[in-house]
Amino acid sequence: MKLLKKLLWVILIPLSVPAFSQPRLANTVQLADADAQPVAHEPLREADIAFQWTVERVIDTREKQNLALNWPQNPLINLLMKSALEANLPAYTTAECTEQYSDSALVTRGTYCHMIQVPCGDEPEELCDTFICEALDLSKIVKWRVIEEWVFDKEQGRMIPRIVSIAPLFRPVIAGLELEAIPLFWVKYDEARNILAQNKVFEGHNEAGMVSYDHFFQARLFGSYITKYPNAFDLQIGQMEEFSTNNMAALYEAERIKYKLFETEHDQWEY
Repeated sequence: MKLLKKLLWVILIPLSVPAFSQPRLANTVQLADADAQPVAHEPLREADIAFQWTVERVIDTREKQNLALNWPQNPLINLLMKSALEANLPAYTTAECTEQYSDSALVTRGTYCHMIQVPCGDEPEELCDTFICEALDLSKIVKWRVIEEWVFDKEQGRMIPRIVSIAPLFRPVIAGLELEAIPLFWVKYDEARNILAQNKVFEGHNEAGMVSYDHFFQARLFGSYITKYPNAFDLQIGQMEEFSTNNMAALYEAERIKYKLFETEHDQWEY
């Protein structure tokens, strides 16, 4: 009987320990790694280039595949803007990346100024015109323009895409009307790689396996559509006469260009 009681105590005591007595693991998600370095580009000799094309594409962060770029804890736009304002990353005025924005010009970029009426006298009905300026809301930036080079390396027998520059797009407001999206600023991708490699991008499937922004772009984990390819008129696809009034046809043309790049890679092979 005594042996039976002892066995019951051995069984019941562990079950009676409250669940909250077990220590919970702290949140170990790291947003940055100051020691991380980007993986160097593989060497590419000019003599081995059999084909080269420059294309522009747009990444829409409203697409499910790209939602991570707007992760509230570490959004890409805040990361690059902060780096540019702290002089850690040059911000350029054009895609050629030859002229840089000054700090004051970058801060006021995208600012919307307009006139409003405010009370200005003893009487509530007395109103005065006041000129105010509102800073650009970075959270409204949902698209990025990317310029990249597609190169076929005949030594390796494969197509190598390399991002040249990247720009957030915003819609300027003039007289209360939103215009077509234009670049807020441009950055050279190679100049931004150190910063991108040191900052993590959201990974919903496994927080322990979060990757850097540089890995996200280098591994081409984003979704996008092509907006420009080399043409005699140097026009965007949507600006070409046959596509200017037909958005669906423009998307089909973008898919055709994407397939052409895939087809060109295989055409370079020798059997």
